[in-house]
Amino acid sequence: MTWLDFVALILATWRVSSLLVMECGPLDIFLRIRCAVGIQHDDQGRPEAWNGGVLAGLFSCVWCMSIWTGGLLYLVWWLSPTPVYILAASCGAIIIAEVQTWQQKSRSPQS
Repeated sequence: MTWLDFVALILATWRVSSLLVMECGPLDIFLRIRCAVGIQHDDQGRPEAWNGGVLAGLFSCVWCMSIWTGGLLYLVWWLSPTPVYILAASCGAIIIAEVQTWQQKSRSPQS
């Protein structure tokens, strides 16, 4: 494993964990998965309460989810690294967009 593979695995792990725990996804698929495991959401789709189940706890914590998605993505990378690189590229694009948004906000005049 090269350092590039390692960085790609880190970025892909963050992307998948973030999708599963914090984002609604297309057609609210990730929101529905979280509801199915017992997580209640506010009006914006952010998790706000969950039952005491193991899966609900997993789907409410990015750090907890990243352990399992990291292991799964390592297995995927071992079989074929291409999907991991695609997810890492997606994460890189999101980071660039967030940095640009942050820079625009910091340049705008404060009221």
